[in-house]
Amino acid sequence: MGIVYHESSGTFHLYNDAISYIMIILKNGHLGQLYYGKRIRDREDFSYLLETSQRPMTARVFEDDDSFSLEHIRQEYPVFGTTDFRQPAVEVCQENGSRLSDFQYQSYRTEAGKPKLPGLPATYTEEDDEAETLTITLKDPLTGIRVELLYTIFSKGGVLTRSAGFVNEGRETVRLTRAMSLCLDLPDRDYVWQQLSGCWARECHVHSRKLEPGIQAIGSMRGNSSHEHNPFLVLRRPHADERQGEVIGLSLIYSGNFRIQAEVDALLEQGAESLLIDLRGDPGGYVSELEQILDYLLPEGPVFTHKPRWWFKSVYVSDENCVDLPMAVLVNQHSYSAAELLAAQLRESAGAPIVGELTSGKGYSQITFPLINGGGVGLSTAAYCTGSGHSLIGEGLIPDVELSLPEGAVLGGADDVQLQAAVELLTRSAG
Repeated sequence: MGIVYHESSGTFHLYNDAISYIMIILKNGHLGQLYYGKRIRDREDFSYLLETSQRPMTARVFEDDDSFSLEHIRQEYPVFGTTDFRQPAVEVCQENGSRLSDFQYQSYRTEAGKPKLPGLPATYTEEDDEAETLTITLKDPLTGIRVELLYTIFSKGGVLTRSAGFVNEGRETVRLTRAMSLCLDLPDRDYVWQQLSGCWARECHVHSRKLEPGIQAIGSMRGNSSHEHNPFLVLRRPHADERQGEVIGLSLIYSGNFRIQAEVDALLEQGAESLLIDLRGDPGGYVSELEQILDYLLPEGPVFTHKPRWWFKSVYVSDENCVDLPMAVLVNQHSYSAAELLAAQLRESAGAPIVGELTSGKGYSQITFPLINGGGVGLSTAAYCTGSGHSLIGEGLIPDVELSLPEGAVLGGADDVQLQAAVELLTRSAG
């Protein structure tokens, strides 16, 4: 269990034996969300997880940066209007009627255990070594409203608690019209929404549905949590069950009015005509995540083969649902492991051209055993291949368009010739 702040990159990393939760201070002072999931090893800089890209019909924060828009950046506690037009986590109504806020990072502090929430029911610890708490302070420079976001990570199990507090340090009276305990900004929508609803004496019937573009919500205006909708939600991957798979559970420790909602950005409904997937510098990831991405993007058929050293091989298959758009992929010599296989399978199944440099050729999956000194030992336990059985081990992925960046070039910058070549390929295919 630990809470680490890397000052050089402005990154917070909360972790225990099961999960990691990572945030970053964005360049406009807001707090961004980078990762929530299985425990990963700490590093000085996680900024490669920050997704920025120029998109049409998108407002931007900075005049000289087309790629920085809060509408498409995962945020920790978003507000409405500052280039983000989704439902906000907080809304403050000022005396002049404005509902725009600009909560910027101010400071942080950590403490052992879990502080009490005055006047509110809450989880607790009996000993301080059972948990550790991070408090992040944000402030709106115009209104003087201060927000304190509390994160408590428990030593055992994948448990993280969240709460938010507000203090008016300005001169005007304001109305807090919306305040969520948390905002979880996930990178994709491939989840099943599972709620517990019912009626008096027959509460907690399970109702499930896939997340769809738009807003899905449950709540109560009765002044209590209500027998109709339990203040609890599960987001699970479609193939997850009680024994395996990724499942996120959210429970409000509260007995008053509540609202739990999910808003899904509609990629195709926004007019997307093609997809450019940038895997340059991507170190790879978990096989389970690779399966979900390929299943989401590709049509029915085998998407990769997993060959354990001591067991039978497994062939992972995508269903008939897919993203029917032209695709292109960017790779370089620092594209590793699952990132290589993702690119190879997109070319194999969807004909996506690959632009960039020869990749590393790492086709093994590993298990990491943590050591008491904070290090770890990685053991290669299986090899994986494309759906047709082709292995990249030792040979890497040869791009369709081999192209290196000029010396001193910046990824995504004006001299990114790899990006320009990929965009040109997609423009031709779309035309």
